[in-house]
Amino acid sequence: MPLLFKKVSNVRQWQYVDALIPHLATTLEMPWESMSLDVANREVAPSIAEINTIHESLLVRRCGLSAVEQIKSIAALTRPATFQDLCQVQQAVLGIDNVAFRATNAFTPCRHERYAYFAGLPELFARKVAADLADSCPAIIKAARVYLDIIFVHPFPDGNARAAILWLSYFCYRARLPLPDYRRLFAFPFVSGSRRCYSAFVEFIVEEIEKHGR
Repeated sequence: MPLLFKKVSNVRQWQYVDALIPHLATTLEMPWESMSLDVANREVAPSIAEINTIHESLLVRRCGLSAVEQIKSIAALTRPATFQDLCQVQQAVLGIDNVAFRATNAFTPCRHERYAYFAGLPELFARKVAADLADSCPAIIKAARVYLDIIFVHPFPDGNARAAILWLSYFCYRARLPLPDYRRLFAFPFVSGSRRCYSAFVEFIVEEIEKHGR
């Protein structure tokens, strides 16, 4: 049974704080367009092959070669990615077939967070992913947004942290930007539903990509 769904004997479910609803409320209201203007005015240096090679090796070690190769192939397509693409890559991450949106609430014992499930959530998430991937925001904004969505919606039964960094990397590959060090992203102090946190995360990604593009 995946870790997310294991019963935790020392912590009752009521002690978990829901992360999904605050996230959806905030991300749907965030002024991504005004943030996009700030990002677009920043000069992000072109990728350096050596840096990308190092960080890609870390990504492969964490997520698997097959998943990384699939992300690179999808990034090379002319069309935007879809939720079905997310599911396909997650099959490679988990080494199983027929990955689909989770069907129950999910929990993370390490953060004491609950990710609610309700009727229509899979369809809502698929529509949001399609709209966000296809809009005109800069790649860095899209990368931050999909990362936050995967972390706080927790669409898959397992491997959501890996899915988040893979799909952030998708935008780096697609825009020919340097890959960040995923370990630094994992260490970011996330707060579900916090506009300040989400804005800081965009800034953090910009700084990481600028740093590794020099």
